[in-house]
Amino acid sequence: MGKFEKILKKVLTFAYNGTTLTGMKGKKVKMGRPPKAPAEKYSAQVNIHMRQAERVRLDAEAKKRGLSLSALLMCPWREKMAKEPRQDCAGKAQRRQVD
Repeated sequence: MGKFEKILKKVLTFAYNGTTLTGMKGKKVKMGRPPKAPAEKYSAQVNIHMRQAERVRLDAEAKKRGLSLSALLMCPWREKMAKEPRQDCAGKAQRRQVD
């Protein structure tokens, strides 16, 4: 192997795990969000029937607060169970004012 090939191999080898573009060596790199614990995963679903106008208003309110529709609907229940306001229910716009 010549000097050029050695330099090229070093360039093509990723320093963090030894993986090369020419052949997969070393351990596989896991990418993305780490898996959640079983207790943290959402496993139940509730379907709600509503009028289209109600859905549009809920979507607009969720967007205004910076929350998902599910979070918007669940926040009153979670606050009631915790008996205190939750920071994650405040929404992005209200959190900025507090900070």
